[in-house]
Amino acid sequence: MSAPLKGLFVPFCANGTTIPFCVVACGATRDGSSGVSRKGVELATHPSHRHRRRQRLTIALLSSTMTFDNEKKTFLEKGDRSKKGSIDARVIPILNILNVHPDYYTTSSCSGRVYLWRGSGKKNETEWLKVSHELIDDDFFIIDNADGLVWLRVEPFILHVACRDLAAVHRLLTIVRTQYKKSCLISLGKKLVIEIRGSQFVEMPLYQDERMLFAGELSFLVGMVNEKLTAIFSGLERFARLTEIEMKH
Repeated sequence: MSAPLKGLFVPFCANGTTIPFCVVACGATRDGSSGVSRKGVELATHPSHRHRRRQRLTIALLSSTMTFDNEKKTFLEKGDRSKKGSIDARVIPILNILNVHPDYYTTSSCSGRVYLWRGSGKKNETEWLKVSHELIDDDFFIIDNADGLVWLRVEPFILHVACRDLAAVHRLLTIVRTQYKKSCLISLGKKLVIEIRGSQFVEMPLYQDERMLFAGELSFLVGMVNEKLTAIFSGLERFARLTEIEMKH
């Protein structure tokens, strides 16, 4: 039989050691059949090679840890850059819980809001006419300029969290999905980012060229919006309490 082509597969345990009895040097021989290289096995299991592999793995793990820690420190020092210009008071407890944990840091958040807008709906083509992160009254629907098509929108709590590794992703999603079913991992590149999102949402056209399109009592509309916001805020408080308890385990 001709000698196998070079190829080596060596499984590792999480601590960097090789898995006993599973070290195999393999490849295809020149005649197309599979083969096992005794020399390759001996080389892979030699103490000096195992030591160098452990060193490389340790360096890689340390580098990854240092990168996350540096990114976290740099990001949290930047402060708030949202359109509102400040962090919603209701979301601060959950931000503090996650940001003091070594495996997480938050990148953006909103405790829930209601606003009137017009435009295309795209980020740079939308004009916000009025916005509130609190319960509203009838005055919220009174605006100076209702030209064009004006929309009413209620948005749920949303939070983006950067995670150190996939184990941290799994741990947080396990907690989150007991309450926020639509939450998921949205970035698997240089950063691992989870989006935590509620499900309460309302959107409807409200004005068309100064004319109110809603034909019912304004008090009904106020009540519907406030009911949604109350549910959003209550859910956020429950989530903060649950996360604080689970993160201590």
